[in-house]
Amino acid sequence: QFTDAMFKLQRWHGESQDLHIHLEAQEERLKSLRTLMDSKDECVRTLSDRVERSDWDGHLKELQDQLTSLEERCRGIELELCQKEQLLAVEEEVRGYVCRLDKLEQLQ
Repeated sequence: QFTDAMFKLQRWHGESQDLHIHLEAQEERLKSLRTLMDSKDECVRTLSDRVERSDWDGHLKELQDQLTSLEERCRGIELELCQKEQLLAVEEEVRGYVCRLDKLEQLQ
């Protein structure tokens, strides 16, 4: 009985040591994960600070102004194009008149 008790005690002692070793390994992994998490948290804080400090309203206003300017330039270009198309149509019409006048002069 004493031998059985000693055997059990030795077995429990061995298991206790194994658990202790396993616990130490878990603690080391936990430290590594905590360090990694702290690093990621710092990255998130830094990015968050940059986003909060950015002048998004100013950037958006600047983009809106540029878009408005581009729209105005496009309207100006469209107007010029329309005027040139009208001039080409008038030129075609004048050429037709000149051509007819030439033919009338040749007939006389």
